[in-house]
Amino acid sequence: MDYIEIEGKEATKVDSTGPVSVKNLSESQKVFIYTIKKVGGNIVVSWRPGGYGGGYTENREFSLISARWECVENIQYYYIYIIDGEKEPFFIKLFGYEFNHRLQKFRDLKHLLEHFKKAMSINDLGYCFDDEGVLRTVKDGKTFEFIDQAHYDILGDAVDKEIYMRLVEDCGLEKKLLRPPGEVDDCKDEDLAFVFVSKDWKKAQKLLVLVHGSGVVRAGQWARSLIINYNLECGTQFPYIKRALALGWGVVVMNTNMTATLDQEYKYSNSPVEHAESVWKTYITPSKADQVFLVAHSRGGTDMFEVLEKHGLDERVNIICLTDSPLFNIPRALWDRKTPFFAINFLARGSVKTADYAPREYKKGFVQDLYSGTKTHEFSSHCAIEAIFYILQNLTLENHKETMVEAQKLVHEEPEKEDILKRGREEKKKDGDDDGEPKVKKARQEDEAGPSTSS
Repeated sequence: MDYIEIEGKEATKVDSTGPVSVKNLSESQKVFIYTIKKVGGNIVVSWRPGGYGGGYTENREFSLISARWECVENIQYYYIYIIDGEKEPFFIKLFGYEFNHRLQKFRDLKHLLEHFKKAMSINDLGYCFDDEGVLRTVKDGKTFEFIDQAHYDILGDAVDKEIYMRLVEDCGLEKKLLRPPGEVDDCKDEDLAFVFVSKDWKKAQKLLVLVHGSGVVRAGQWARSLIINYNLECGTQFPYIKRALALGWGVVVMNTNMTATLDQEYKYSNSPVEHAESVWKTYITPSKADQVFLVAHSRGGTDMFEVLEKHGLDERVNIICLTDSPLFNIPRALWDRKTPFFAINFLARGSVKTADYAPREYKKGFVQDLYSGTKTHEFSSHCAIEAIFYILQNLTLENHKETMVEAQKLVHEEPEKEDILKRGREEKKKDGDDDGEPKVKKARQEDEAGPSTSS
């Protein structure tokens, strides 16, 4: 993927393998931009190869697949991904403060941002996930290499869509617009946030509710960085979802960071807490489950605290497992429940020998801290999964301390990145391929990608 950086009138074409100093570029690698204008869904670029001197003028029409806008220190930056039809995608970065006289036709660019993001997939950007869930380039099977933050952010938006698609196709969940029961409005679909639920969410005897943390992550994700740099198993909620479904449980996946785009706020989801409360009213309260289990990462624990203050007297909701959510406390209102409410927080600091992690007998308002198996915040959900499901399946008031002792033994250390890649090569050899390179599948296209934002 080529990278073109435009400062004023001169553009510098840089190979995606890394930054190149302008001083080291030949005249043929410099491009003089005459005009850039939007025509329908495409943009037309009039340019002259060869810098200021000589060369010839070309008028090319490119397919615009994404655009991004931001303002840093009062300087406007416009990022545009375009496809050259016969060539691979390349990237243009416009410094708007020097280019204002040529950007008049882009005045509505930030308003079109979300629209363009909808059309982009990881395959559009030249990536796919292999059979081991590792992100690789379609062209040569290489693992992800950081180019710059703008490229990373746009790739992250495409990853969101891929995860949404896999929640449906791989995990068997249904994508549902978030409109609490009894609410009557004239909202269009694009004005509403969405969540993912299992087909049997309403009638399953046990219901697992998953809540991600803050930032750019969306439904189905624990950590975007792990998805891009490690694999799907480490960074997504897929292992939790598939485990719960195998046990016959219903599943609800919240999308608490889906609160706003550049142009609007989503109704019933103006904030992470409002989103969580809307999900509660729509799916947890109407559920016929005998038990409701909560698993929340990082800020997701704080979101659940706010929701439990209002809805925690529901006796079916009796266990919350947190992954590195250090600010969580059990709301005082829950102390008056007829049945106990258990809170276990798997923290990413210390070790199994840390005194604060010693298993204790249950008491009202008590949060049992345990070691997650890792000191890396993002890995805490992945490393604690075996312990969490042991707790959800076995914990009672009578065996609280014993269950905590056994659960602490089940956390595992975060995997080494090379071990993940090595596993992929070994699986390739088992399939009869001598080169040991992991198989690469062409990424599937998502037919219905909802709005996504970056925080």
